[in-house]
Amino acid sequence: MTTAQDAPREPSSSPPPASFRFVHCADLHLGSPFAGISAAAPEVAAALEKATVEAFDRVVDLAIKESASFLVVAGDAYDAEARSLRTQVRLRRALGRAADAGVSCFLACGNHDPLDSWQDDLELPAGVHRFPPPDGAESPVTAIPVLRDGVPLAEVAGLSFPTREVQESYAAHLRAGRTGRRDGAPLAVAVLHAAVGEPEGHSSTWSSIRLTSARYCRPA
Repeated sequence: MTTAQDAPREPSSSPPPASFRFVHCADLHLGSPFAGISAAAPEVAAALEKATVEAFDRVVDLAIKESASFLVVAGDAYDAEARSLRTQVRLRRALGRAADAGVSCFLACGNHDPLDSWQDDLELPAGVHRFPPPDGAESPVTAIPVLRDGVPLAEVAGLSFPTREVQESYAAHLRAGRTGRRDGAPLAVAVLHAAVGEPEGHSSTWSSIRLTSARYCRPA
């Protein structure tokens, strides 16, 4: 889930661009084995597995075609149960294609693709940023700037699941005054794989957000 809030603009010798675009996606589940279908119709399961990868390729195509400033993948890019190196390589290749076209990429790992499920030796391309988990209760969340011709467009802050089971709500780390924002960016975007409210069966394993009390990434 991504949340963006307007923030006061700081004086600058170069006014920020009037507009920009970014692309958001989540729950791609690339390479999902579709185990329930494989036994009855293996050809259908194979087609569905291929379709998830092709769908993400089209997301990247869209970001490039529309000259998006950045692409956000907000969790569950693949299924850790399968732990497929091939799937991770495909994801890396697609993100690299976006980055090569000038589209910055941001990954926030979720409960199905936590950080401990990634291959240690699989380096991400330049221009692709994977958010870390929270580093202590009081540590600020790093915000990464997105620039156009040296002018700040936005800053993107996010958190990843270190492992599948998460017992706290990471949303609290993205509240007002907790990100390491720099001056000058007119917009802040917070990225976290989460649910709105407390869905049945997930309350103890992933982050939840209560929109009625949320003030994410606004200045204190």
